[in-house]
This record gives sequence, structure tokens and C-alpha cells, in this order.
Amino acid sequence: YPPPVYARSPAPLAPDGALGSSQSVTAALVVTDTAGQPLATTPVYLSLAGSGGSGPVPAAGSAVATGGPAGPKALGAAPEPFVTDAAGRILITYSTPAGPPDSGTDTIAAQSGASAPATTATTGYTYAPAPFVFSPSPVAAPGGVGAGQTAPVTLTVRSGGQPRPGGTVYLSFTAAPGGGTATVGATPLGPDPAPFVADAGGRVTIGYRAPSPEPAGGTDLITAQDAASGPATSAADRYTFAPAAGGAQGYWLVARDGGIFSFGAAGYHGSEGGTPLNAPMVGMAAVPDGLGYWCVGSDGGVFTFGDARFFGSAGAVHLARPIVGMAPTADGRGYWLVAADGGIFNYGDAAFYGSEGRVRQTATVIGMAATPDGGGYWIASADGSVQAFGDARSYGSARGTRLNAPIVGMASTATGNGYWLVGADGGIFSFGDAFFFGSTGGLHLQAPIVGMAPTANGAGYWFVASDGGVFSYGNAAFHGSMGGVRLVQPVLGMAVG
Repeated sequence: YPPPVYARSPAPLAPDGALGSSQSVTAALVVTDTAGQPLATTPVYLSLAGSGGSGPVPAAGSAVATGGPAGPKALGAAPEPFVTDAAGRILITYSTPAGPPDSGTDTIAAQSGASAPATTATTGYTYAPAPFVFSPSPVAAPGGVGAGQTAPVTLTVRSGGQPRPGGTVYLSFTAAPGGGTATVGATPLGPDPAPFVADAGGRVTIGYRAPSPEPAGGTDLITAQDAASGPATSAADRYTFAPAAGGAQGYWLVARDGGIFSFGAAGYHGSEGGTPLNAPMVGMAAVPDGLGYWCVGSDGGVFTFGDARFFGSAGAVHLARPIVGMAPTADGRGYWLVAADGGIFNYGDAAFYGSEGRVRQTATVIGMAATPDGGGYWIASADGSVQAFGDARSYGSARGTRLNAPIVGMASTATGNGYWLVGADGGIFSFGDAFFFGSTGGLHLQAPIVGMAPTANGAGYWFVASDGGVFSYGNAAFHGSMGGVRLVQPVLGMAVG
């Protein structure tokens, strides 16, 4: 058979440097035969890679394509299979990061096979010093701005990568139905671009105010551009409304002896409390449907409850260092275990993307978190260092920061574009699009913090202490705790249901 024909539009994705922070553009890949007829349900292998002056580098932006095995899926550095729709298309949405670099090129490659393909095509985007940079971007995590609250936003007008004092920018604001407002000083922003002049630092300060009450969905958009009409460059910042997911959830606490304590909407599905264990429990993870959970012991033994399925364990493996945590895949059909030396053990549909098992560690590994699509994971250590694997990107770490207490837990945001680290004193460190909602860092605790868990939309989180005390922040609702109850063994972690 003759090889398929690939047509991609647009190519490139946008003119060099035309995209601002957190902007997205959608490209269509159309697969046809040599006569121009669309080829439906045809596999295409897609990948996303970056390049800079010194050669290949991690991609600065991110891309999601339709036609994945279970729906839209993020692209990674290695080619993975996607399938065309009835019109022979795959839609690919590329997004720039909140802080775009001043150089480098991200390339999306399409090929007809995983190796030695007969047909290939590429499109991409080249970064240049952005003329407009919003901070923070987005304005806040979905649902993260309370009703009637104001969030400050700084727009920096730049030239050649440097702030441009007195630079002119045209700003506009598009509100979702029932959405909020935005102002520069006393001047409200509206749908028509209006000129503003940057201060001596090249900055324009914008106040975004959420409505009261807030709508259940939709996005408010602040746009900056270089002209009132027909702009050559632009950038956008946004705030997305979301229901207070934390109030509809619940959580489980797990103790060292395998005892399980359930609160809120989290149902009790059983425990190992009272059962002799070969090794103490060290972690737990919830099935995505909330109807079951896994527990893992320091020897790698895995225990299943509810609809959690058993995919294997390290219980019979001679471990160099004990297991310290686990994370499930996006569909609940697999899980990873991580050891104190950074070794990774994967089961079910959990793929192996690398580990720190043979790397000399400066501090003990304390846990891990997986990306939302299951295409990668992060490993965190007690000194605040973070290592990324697969499609997980590094957004920073607390290594080198003077810590009042060691890091004891980590969690990913709902987008996978950020994460939190929490210390034993309840101090929180947020990276990427992870927002700070509060901490116990300044409180006198009866017992140390041992873990954390985020709400479904990432607009809040819970901490749990070894005495079973629970602390809730953002839209994380408090459903109860074991604080003040005499425990047989201390609590060591939690999961959200």
C-alpha cells in the first residue's frame, strides 16, 4: 500500500514569539491517501520535543492530542500512537508555559510508525523574548479565588526580553456569563482594547475581582496586545470558575498497623487493622472512582480494598531500601511503588519512566506523585529535591532552601503543571501552577505532619498529622479527624475519595 499523506495546519503553530504566557493554539493533522481521501481510524505516532542552542532540551510548552487510547492524551518525547477520527483528523492543542522562555523551539512530530516511518510531518513554535508577560498565570487555580475576592495580576511590558518603562499596551477583559471584573487603578477593563502605559519598572498592575456568587463554570480572560486592532503580538491571562469540589469529597487516613479511618464521602472498604503484618504500612492510594484503595507496606506488600485490583507487589523482592509510597495510574489499572533510594516498581498499566535507584542520594526519598495522564511521575526527597520522569516536568524544588523541618509529602495539581511539597511542620512549598492556600508552618503542632492530598480541582488541600489531626485549606472541606482519639498506631498518610 502507498504510504499515507500528512497535512498539518497551521505550520508553524504561530509566528516566532507571537504567543504569550499560558496561550494555546490548536492545529489539525489530516491523514489522507494519495488521492486525497481521508483515512479514518489510522494510527499516527506523535511526539513533542524541544531544541535550543546546545541541542535537544525538554519541551518548554505542552501539547494534548485527540485520539489517545482513552481520549485526549498529552504528548511526550517518545512517539506514542494516536488514531484519526472519521474525518481523518487528529486535533493537537499546544500551550505555552506560564513563564515562556526567550528562545528555543518546540516541535510536534507525526510519523506513520514508532520507528523507520514511511511518512513524517512536523509543526512547531519558536520562542522569542515575549513582549507581554503576566504573573501569576493563570490568575489562580480553578476555583481558587473566593467569591468577591480580588487577586492582583502584574503585566510586564518588555522589549528584547527586558522590562520597557513607559511602554504602551492595549488591555481588554472578556468575562464568562456571571463572571468577574478587572481594573487598572480605577479604570475598568472591557471588551474593547484600551491603551495603558507601563510604570518605571515596565509594569502594569491589574486587579481581578471574582463575582459573588460565582458561576459554576466558565473562564474570565485578560488580554494584552500591541495594537488596538490587528495586533502582531498578544498574551492572555485567565481565571476559570469551578465548583467547590472539596465539599463533595471525603478522605481516608491510614495508620502504621493498616487501620483505615474514613470521613465525608469516602466509604470504608476494609483495613488490615488487627492483622499481623510482615512490615508496617507506609502509604495508600485511592482508585480514581473513589470506590476502593490500596495500602502498601515498607516491604512492598500491596493490600487491596473495595474495587481496587491487585496488579503485583514487591513483597517477595529483596529490597535495597524500604518502600516509602505509591501512586496510581489515571485509570486505576496499575500503580507505582517508590523506595527510599528512589527505586521505582511498576505494576499493571503503570509504565516505567526511570528512577533514582542507582543514583547516589543526598537525602532519603519520601514519596512520589503521578501526572494526571499517567505518562510520568515525580520523586521527592526529604531535602526538598524533586526529580521528574516521563512527561512530568520539573517546576522547581526546595533543595537548597533552609528548611525548618524535612519534607514528608508531595501532591500534583489537577493539571499536572505543578506540585506541592509539605514539611513535617506543615510548611508548604508550591511550584508551577500550584497555589498557596495556607499552612501550619507557624502553628505549634501536637504531632508532625505526615502527608497531604489535594482537592479534585486543585483549589485546596488537606494535611494529616501522625496523631490523625486533619488541616484543610482552600476549598478543601473538613470532614473530621482522629485528633484527640487514642490510636493503636500513628497515622502515616491519607488519600482522597
